[in-house]
Amino acid sequence: MTLPPQPDMRSSTAMKPKSTSPLNMKPMKAIAYDHYGSLEALKIRDIDKPKVNADEVLVRVRAAGLHIGDCFSVRGAPFVMRIATGLLKPKCGVPGFDFAGEVEVVGDKVTQFQPGDEVFGASNGTCAEYVGVASDDLALKPECLTFEQAAAVPTSALAALHALRDVATVQPGQKVLINGASGGVGTFAVQIAKSFGAEVTGVCSTTNVDMVRSLGADDVIDYTQEDFTQAGPMYDLIFDNVENRPLSDCRSALKPSGMLVLRLSKEGIGEAENLIRIVATEALRVDGPENATLGSEQIPDGPLKGAAMRSVASEYVKSDPEAAAQWAQRYANEDYAVSVIEEVGDRWAERDPVKAVSWLEELPEGRGQSVGLSSAFGDWEDRDLAAATEYLSAMSESPQRDSAISGFSRGYAWQDPLVAIAWALDISDPALRQESVTRAGQVFFRRDPSSAREWLNSSGLPAEAQEAILNTGERRG
Repeated sequence: MTLPPQPDMRSSTAMKPKSTSPLNMKPMKAIAYDHYGSLEALKIRDIDKPKVNADEVLVRVRAAGLHIGDCFSVRGAPFVMRIATGLLKPKCGVPGFDFAGEVEVVGDKVTQFQPGDEVFGASNGTCAEYVGVASDDLALKPECLTFEQAAAVPTSALAALHALRDVATVQPGQKVLINGASGGVGTFAVQIAKSFGAEVTGVCSTTNVDMVRSLGADDVIDYTQEDFTQAGPMYDLIFDNVENRPLSDCRSALKPSGMLVLRLSKEGIGEAENLIRIVATEALRVDGPENATLGSEQIPDGPLKGAAMRSVASEYVKSDPEAAAQWAQRYANEDYAVSVIEEVGDRWAERDPVKAVSWLEELPEGRGQSVGLSSAFGDWEDRDLAAATEYLSAMSESPQRDSAISGFSRGYAWQDPLVAIAWALDISDPALRQESVTRAGQVFFRRDPSSAREWLNSSGLPAEAQEAILNTGERRG
């Protein structure tokens, strides 16, 4: 972690002498553990104080910030975390990544800090009396922050800053949605996006609505009452800290040129998933698809394996979509089949929708096929309406056609809701037909409430579907 240059906020103008190295040799108190396991393994005991190299700083810790990554490091699970923390036993043995405190010793090559400076930053093993840290990973603590407040900043705030400033390059006036706006990263993301001049919508639970609004959000969606993916293509950026919705649903809430930035997972293991994605993508680039797949298959079943396999699929299809399609079929019966098939089908459809859809139609019936077809047609409709319509018209009645129409009507509703509804009514599966008609009706209500209400009164839809359409329209106008 490298923090940007900081203004000099030191209260004293006189330079203080550097401390001497003998201070480093004394023991210190720390929360430590010798083996992976439950949090009960943590004990307070004496350990050696960190030695300071020429480009490092020794800081007396006044506050340490903790988050989910610390639980992973103590437990040694998910197993992939051991790449960083030690394969068989902990390399560091002291939890904590974020801290704030006072400089005690500076290395010979350090010029920007001096003993007595109040600082904050990130390093390993911060749940101790002292921590040794590279000078590039430190910043002067603003006087307006307490040590406790400053210790909560580094990991979460930098994650939000990286996503919004470096990846998404948020601009004034853009509409930005933060999913998971009340979490550690989300609370910083709301404030950072507002500081960039964006119009910010936060998504959180009922109990956190007021808090998120107090952070500066222009609008707050209570996810227990409303689905943000049903808002239509209105956002320039969705920063998703939760990943609790399919990518195809998130895409429907983005403008054509919009961007989706993923951060966490619904299982609360975002840092590990991000690491897995990076490792899997790099393995594919260096070792090829077969070796990358073998590595990903060694990960225990669960969200991490799904993230790795989806990353392999996303990169593989860019270089050879037909080979990637054959590769994806090998995993049709796995728990992560849906995400792998959707990724290959969706990415392939961006380049050659006819081949992608033909491949999806030939897959065994199941959720992977249905999600893939829905996603592919949602993208195809936006790129070439005439070709997508012609292909749909030629399909015979089948579950595959139902899935295709569902995705098509979801996208086309924003161009012509009545035509989208007419297509949705042609779906043979009753449950999917009602879901698709309701979704298109919600869009219709937002675009033209008067005409939509007139249509709804004569639609013959069940009362619950009518209520869903009316409620969404009244909340979002």
